This record gives sequence, C-alpha cells and structure tokens, in this order.
Amino acid sequence: MRWLLEAIGAAVALSVMFHGAAFAKAKTTRKAAAPCVAESAMSSLNVRALQTELMVAALSCDETERYNAFVESRQDELSMYGQRLRATLKGRTNAFVTKVANVSALNMDCAASRGLFVTVLSADQPQLDTIATTEWASKLHGYRVCTKR
Repeated sequence: MRWLLEAIGAAVALSVMFHGAAFAKAKTTRKAAAPCVAESAMSSLNVRALQTELMVAALSCDETERYNAFVESRQDELSMYGQRLRATLKGRTNAFVTKVANVSALNMDCAASRGLFVTVLSADQPQLDTIATTEWASKLHGYRVCTKR
C-alpha cells in the first residue's frame, strides 16, 4: 500500500511540475503592453534616450570628447528635458536610463553614432526633440503615447 501512495505522490509531483512549467512558459511568452505616457511627456523620454545613446557611444566608440561637447553646448536644453523626465517617471528615472543604456549597448553602431554627433553638434543646433523622434527613440525606451479607447 505504501508503494501505491508513493507512486501517486510522484505522479502528482510530476503533474504539478509539468503544469507549473507549462504555466510559467505561457506566462513568460505573453508580451506585456508597452508602458504609455501622455503625448506631452514623450519628448522628454525621447531626448533622454538620445542623450543615453550618445553616452553609450562615447564609451563604446571612443567619442568622449564629442559627448562632452554635446552636453556642454546643450546643457540648458538637456536640463529642461531632464526635469520633465523626472516629473514624468517620478522615482523610475534611473531604471529608465539603465534600460535605454542596455538596449543602446546591445545595438551600438559607431558609424551611425558618429552621424548623430554631427547632427547634434551642428552649427544650426536643431532642437533635440526633432532629432529624437518617437519612432527612433521608442525602439530604445519602449514607451508609447497613451490612447483613449
């Protein structure tokens, strides 16, 4: 009789393990909806994604000098967007920057980054939010504009 209880216990344990693993796999394969922000906040996420992309390029592609020139020449604009970003993300700003830096590092293209430095350091100084479009930056940060249903 004891062997029967052990066999049933083993069968139950295997069943739980199998169904638990299947449930965990199903749970992880479901893609979570991208987080969303108000349209007015998207530019601050985009500009910070641009700045982080350039920071990663500075470290990965030996562009420290141009990154420092970018930050110095765009300090006021970066500061304004930084304040907006902190207001939007509240305590999650560091996690946001880390996520963007990780994505940037995985996909770093030094030639493309050099072109980006040329653009942000150009004499006509286009607004950073026109350089960091949502289409480009959302691939780095993963946010979308919230829509009403």
